[in-house]
Amino acid sequence: MNKKEYDEALSNHRMKVEEYIYCISTNLLMRGMCHDSSKYKEPEYSAFLKATNMRDCEYDSEEYRKRLASLANARSYHYLVNSHHPQHYRNGVNGMDLMDVIEMLCDWKASVCRNRNEGFAMCLKLNIKRFKIDEQLGEILTNTAERLWPEDFKKKE
Repeated sequence: MNKKEYDEALSNHRMKVEEYIYCISTNLLMRGMCHDSSKYKEPEYSAFLKATNMRDCEYDSEEYRKRLASLANARSYHYLVNSHHPQHYRNGVNGMDLMDVIEMLCDWKASVCRNRNEGFAMCLKLNIKRFKIDEQLGEILTNTAERLWPEDFKKKE
C-alpha cells in the first residue's frame, strides 16, 4: 500500500468511527431528553410526588428501603417502561445494552445529588453490590465515573 492509499484508508476509517460515535451520542442525547418522562404521567406522577421525603434519608438505608417499598406499584410500572433500570430485565443488568448502562450510571449519579449520603463513589459501590454487577463491569462503571466526576472519588480527609 502506498502513502496515498494508506492516507485514504486511514481517513475513511476515522470518518466511519466518527459516524458511529455520532450515532451513539445522538442516541444518548435522546435518552437524556426523554429520561424518566413516564414520571409525569399516572400511575407514577402522584406516587412519586408524595415520595419527595425520600430525599430526607440516606441512600439504601433501612429507612430508604422502607419508603421505597411504599412506592411498589409506581416503581413496578416505572421499571416496566424504563430500560435503564436493571429491574426492567428478567436477568437484571445482564439484559441491558450499553446505552442502558450509560443511562443507568448517569441516573445513579443524578439520584445521589438529591439524597443524604456518603457521596457518589460509595453509592456506586452499593449499587454494584445491590445489582450483582460482575467485577469487570463494576470496574468499568467505576473507571468511567471516576473519569467523568473525579471530585466524587477524592479521598476525604
